[in-house]
Amino acid sequence: MGVVRNSNSGEKSFLKLDGTPKLKAASWIHLDVARNLASAAGLDLDKMMSDAVRAISNRFRSMCACPPT
Repeated sequence: MGVVRNSNSGEKSFLKLDGTPKLKAASWIHLDVARNLASAAGLDLDKMMSDAVRAISNRFRSMCACPPT
């Protein structure tokens, strides 16, 4: 029995190239490094992330036609 390779399943920890580059470089960094970078720019990363989550949540509307429980 062999190992399944290229099964297109599992974690995908990469940045997708869609043909329209927005950045000259893209990468992953640790959260504490991101906080330090934001702080050095006078920004609060935790507040920016919570604001982003709130903005997305405010635009989400459930499409469920189920009666409330």
